[in-house]
Amino acid sequence: MAQLAGHRLDTVMCLNVLEHIEDHQTALRHMAELLTPGGRLLLFVPAGAYMHGTLDSALGHFRRYDRGQLRSLVSATGLTILRLSYLNIAGIPGWWLNSRVLKRDILPHGQLKLFNLLAPFFIGAERLLRRVWDVPLGQSLLCIAQKPTQ
Repeated sequence: MAQLAGHRLDTVMCLNVLEHIEDHQTALRHMAELLTPGGRLLLFVPAGAYMHGTLDSALGHFRRYDRGQLRSLVSATGLTILRLSYLNIAGIPGWWLNSRVLKRDILPHGQLKLFNLLAPFFIGAERLLRRVWDVPLGQSLLCIAQKPTQ
């Protein structure tokens, strides 16, 4: 934070990083302090504590988040949450199987290749589903928050 002292940013993006920081509350507070009034924080984090397993440990994840936990953490910084949504329902079965059941430390290349090939279909299907129902689960959470203007 010392390197950024005196600087203010209109946007802070933290994509798949917060879960690697043991003291995530302090990290979020520092991000919020860097924002100008009206500035935005974009967070993308892994969701579903029930999926935390060997893959998470191998990747250096301290945690996976749920919506309530992330809402509390972000709100405690004084930011206003504009959007807080789960994403990637299709990723749950593969992560669960590999991390919790098979106890792997790395995803098999073939599975990743197949998932990436099918991703456009999964994304389209999830968009359609979420138009009618905000399914309360996903492999990831997206949070967009804003610093008050006053």
